[in-house]
Amino acid sequence: MIGRLMQSVSQMGRRLLANPTVQQQRGFKVKKFPKLRCEHCYFIRIDGRLHVECHAAPKHKQREEFDIKTLW
Repeated sequence: MIGRLMQSVSQMGRRLLANPTVQQQRGFKVKKFPKLRCEHCYFIRIDGRLHVECHAAPKHKQREEFDIKTLW
């Protein structure tokens, strides 16, 4: 019984990983001072925050820390 359950769970996991709509996406690293990490990284400003985007390495995505002082 447990063997069948484990087998069905592993099959479900394989199906989820094979489905491109369920792939994980990396979020932004939140840093006080974002930096460019490679030659493909570039700065953009969104809603007053500095963001770093990178098409070559998505793990380089960063955004500036939210500063409450700028609101006041």
